Amino acid sequence: MDNKINKVLVESAIKKGISDIKDDPQRGIRNLIDLGAYFIKDKFQKNILDVFHKIFNNPKSPYFDMFKNLVRDVDEKILKTFSFNLGYNSLTNGAKVIRENKEIYKCYIPWIINFNLKDQNEDSLRIDDIIKIVDEGKTLGIYSYMFFIDKDIDFLFPLLEKEKDSAFFLMTEKDSINKKELDKINSFKNTYISISMEYKDIKSELFKNTLNLLKGSGALHGVHSYYNHKNAAIIATNRWKRNLRKLNLNSAFLIESNPKDYIANDKIKHFTEKSRKKKNFKTFLVNYLKDITFIQNSISKDKSYLEIDSLGNLKISSNAKSKNFNLKTNSLIESLMLSMSNFQL
Repeated sequence: MDNKINKVLVESAIKKGISDIKDDPQRGIRNLIDLGAYFIKDKFQKNILDVFHKIFNNPKSPYFDMFKNLVRDVDEKILKTFSFNLGYNSLTNGAKVIRENKEIYKCYIPWIINFNLKDQNEDSLRIDDIIKIVDEGKTLGIYSYMFFIDKDIDFLFPLLEKEKDSAFFLMTEKDSINKKELDKINSFKNTYISISMEYKDIKSELFKNTLNLLKGSGALHGVHSYYNHKNAAIIATNRWKRNLRKLNLNSAFLIESNPKDYIANDKIKHFTEKSRKKKNFKTFLVNYLKDITFIQNSISKDKSYLEIDSLGNLKISSNAKSKNFNLKTNSLIESLMLSMSNFQL
């Protein structure tokens, strides 16, 4: 009963918050942060809230304008549903369930699962396999899922349509989405869509057209770039930021290609931290793997992330010595328990 009441209160508050941000971004955002403080009692989750407090304590923070633009540009129903699924189902109630299940099963349980579906073939996971994984994941408290997929994105539509209470991140290519597919995705209201961006794409007509398609549809969207030792120095420049600023994006993801590429990863880490403090840079940069492990640590004191490849093999980042457990033949919780049985988090 309390959970149902909380859901109603949060949904109502998010709707009001979106309305307030349209008129007064500072008041609307601070009201939402106060709402988070009311519902978040766990000391680890408060670490996440403290980050937002630091960002928005500055009345001149560029992120006030970012949120105002977000509310202006994104379909209100999409923004409301996705915010609720991510903020409440995943990071609040889901996080609580994750901690409870960690105590029960004595193993790492991620708050988000990454599916790498780029190399699909006849042996790859079927959509029914993925739905089964997500259904089990939700029983463990996992309500956030990221998919890296470069073609045939309609393959995921049955999942997006069924799991209305989850938050999905769809990371695809600039030539992998059309208006018909985009309209279908937007109808689910639970998906953030990102297209890949290389430095040369700034001048690409295909890239610009796809970005305009996303903007014009009211989709919750952004771009993502993979970084490594070859391009990290280029990304971490004012010129790259100026080009990104011209795109008028609310968010952009930077994704490391190799966890052991320490120089490049450290360069991007400092670059994103510095950019978030800039008063005139309104795009929120997400240093993806670093940020999801920060959230994971805040939720359950773990510093790992989980990836499932197109064949169904499960890999935990901090457990390089673990065997590959396949989710076609093992349940998610069985695979997590077995893969961590000889590993101390």
